[in-house]
Amino acid sequence: MEWWATFDCRAEEYDHWVHHFENEGFAKWLASLRQFMAKNGAGASPS
Repeated sequence: MEWWATFDCRAEEYDHWVHHFENEGFAKWLASLRQFMAKNGAGASPS
């Protein structure tokens, strides 16, 4: 699977937001999803 995100910001804020989304946003969100999937059976059929 491949995905990406785009965002608009002022040029002087670009580095801040890239760091935020890479390390604080997506990394944490995906870790949470990974944990949920592991706990609840990734690939399980919906009931």
